[in-house]
Amino acid sequence: MECVKKMKASFASVGAFSSEENFTRGNPEGPIEWINHEAEAFEEILNSRGDICAFSGARGIATILEKKGCEHVKILAQSEATLPFEDAKDPSAEASMVGGKFFTDIWDNGGREMAREIIQKSEKGIHDAREVAKAAEKSAEPEGQIGIN
Repeated sequence: MECVKKMKASFASVGAFSSEENFTRGNPEGPIEWINHEAEAFEEILNSRGDICAFSGARGIATILEKKGCEHVKILAQSEATLPFEDAKDPSAEASMVGGKFFTDIWDNGGREMAREIIQKSEKGIHDAREVAKAAEKSAEPEGQIGIN
């Protein structure tokens, strides 16, 4: 069951919870099914982590520009404003340098940890909600009743 421990450690390393392993010894299909389910969940977890990091970076750049007096942030915040994907393609040398500065000056100096905290709070909330739902489901199950014929 070393692979189960490694899988749980991988989840924990990104601030996630793995599901409870519900298999019995001697049943080789149980661990395989559990690992397969966890692998599928891990892909979803990594995608959501990427989304949070992208959001944190975009918000960070917008905050910096706003604090430097850039009025474009207010314009882009309007509901009718759009951010076409095409505009993000082929960045100028200056835009690439700003991205690099953001990474070295902000992301490496606390931004990554800030995003990790957001991720962990989000994952804990989801995990706790699942546990509450599971407990409610279990309490709603009828106790073993003996039928009278």
